[in-house]
Amino acid sequence: RGSVDDGDPETTNLYVGNLAPTITEETLTDIFSAYGEIYSVKIMWPRTEEERQRKRNCGFVSYMRRADAEDAKMAMHDQDLEGYRISVGWGKAIKKLANPGAITPLVKPRQLAAQAAKQIAAGAKVGTGKGDLDPSMVASLAVAAIQQKVSGVDTKGSGRSGKWDLAPEEVERAMTDEDEKIEVAFPEDQRQKVLIDRLARYVAKDGQPLENKIREKEIGNPEYAFLTEHGSSEGHYYRWRVWSLLMGDRERKWRERPFQMAVGGPFWVPPKLDAATKKYEEQEEKRRQEREKEKVREREEKRKERDGRYKYMTGRQLEKAREKERGRAAKTALTDDEYDQLSDMLRGLTNSRRKIKEAMGFALDHADASEEVVQLLAESLGLKATPAPVKVARLHLLSDILHNSSAPVRHAASYRTRLQDALPQVFDALRLAREAEEAKGRMSAQSFESKVMRVLGVWEGWSLYPPLFISGLEATFRRRQEDLDRAKPEGVAEADLDRPGLEKKAKQAGLHFTDADGALLLLQKLTHLNKYIKAKAAGRDLAEEEDAAKEAAAAAAAAGG
Repeated sequence: RGSVDDGDPETTNLYVGNLAPTITEETLTDIFSAYGEIYSVKIMWPRTEEERQRKRNCGFVSYMRRADAEDAKMAMHDQDLEGYRISVGWGKAIKKLANPGAITPLVKPRQLAAQAAKQIAAGAKVGTGKGDLDPSMVASLAVAAIQQKVSGVDTKGSGRSGKWDLAPEEVERAMTDEDEKIEVAFPEDQRQKVLIDRLARYVAKDGQPLENKIREKEIGNPEYAFLTEHGSSEGHYYRWRVWSLLMGDRERKWRERPFQMAVGGPFWVPPKLDAATKKYEEQEEKRRQEREKEKVREREEKRKERDGRYKYMTGRQLEKAREKERGRAAKTALTDDEYDQLSDMLRGLTNSRRKIKEAMGFALDHADASEEVVQLLAESLGLKATPAPVKVARLHLLSDILHNSSAPVRHAASYRTRLQDALPQVFDALRLAREAEEAKGRMSAQSFESKVMRVLGVWEGWSLYPPLFISGLEATFRRRQEDLDRAKPEGVAEADLDRPGLEKKAKQAGLHFTDADGALLLLQKLTHLNKYIKAKAAGRDLAEEEDAAKEAAAAAAAAGG
């Protein structure tokens, strides 16, 4: 079971330790495939009660190329996966078969097909609405099918390179006139289609637990009726869409040939593609392949550069360099088209729930580029010329993204950290926007302030950030120049202050500062925050608190006199 590095410099096998019991082989494949082509994935499942009591597993991920394995080891070691900080090291080299397609699938399609056949024999038919196959069975069949490579079945333009079978061997046959058919049709309501497509995309990527959560949460919501009404037109469309994506199809191009999801079940007839979509997808596929080739070249160049850079480093220097490299490895960038799409969404954003949901969906879809998404959103909130209602709408979008950073979607949690870094500057910009509204009129300023404060109140209830951090954002937003002037310390020189220590405190407290800010200014901001928190605890605003403090000081002086 163990896997100690045997010193083989050519091994491409990685040992992955401290895995959460909920992590599956499919999850590992999804995460580690970002670094290159994978040969095999194996989790060592517990065999005894003692092993199960440990509540952690280990496994192996073997790559086709050593360079890809090195990238994955550096990027993934000590990363958090479902609450467990995993360890990644070198495993013993394994022999690879000459034909990777001969590898036994992790889940055998024939076994799954046999299970499906038993259900169908008992009266269950996929999509009929009567005794439907369990959705997890449908997902398992699809996962198993896409794991099995076979020669002679060309899926050109399907969104995957290589040749893949459409279904387990027993399931695959041509449709006849006597067969029961389910003709899949697009939902007539375009908004409903967008919702179904988005959920199908998430379920295909993150699995059955996500669908179960959504079904429980949205029970009684007619927009999500397709999750329970399997026999409806929209129910058929959703289940076909999940299957299609699991099989490697793209959202705009899919295989049109009728197929069975299980032995003895009905044939599913996918919607037809129009000629324009086919041409667009062929061009898009060509561009995608070119981008993949470019990524491989870039990875190779970075590896060579890294090898040269690490060659003469000491052990400690090497560890520091690897820590830095790990931080970079998980980041990706938006394409030019995606960047333009998000920019257009932000420009046209209003307080319409539909528009905010669409933009939030885009953010979750591109969570692996969270750094760039947050940067663009923060910059848009700092534009002085933007009207206050648009700023409020963008703040609501930011709040929605923050709320969904807890969603079971890959990389979604990264938004919490990225936003925490950006929020101090965002609320400093909102403070300037509040001052601009005050110049227009008291009512306008009060409306803007109440909407921003309402968002902060909601965040305080979520407990995603420490209370001090939220108080710092609030104090920054409501701060006036005279508040800062009154917080100026007397008899303190710049040289007497510990700037690094003040920077650390300011960052923890959610206060915005720049390299140009002196230590005295940092101290003023921290002093103001301290006064603001005391006033809030006493149920008074800052001016009232300062007046009360002056009265108390005067009374004490009089008593002493």
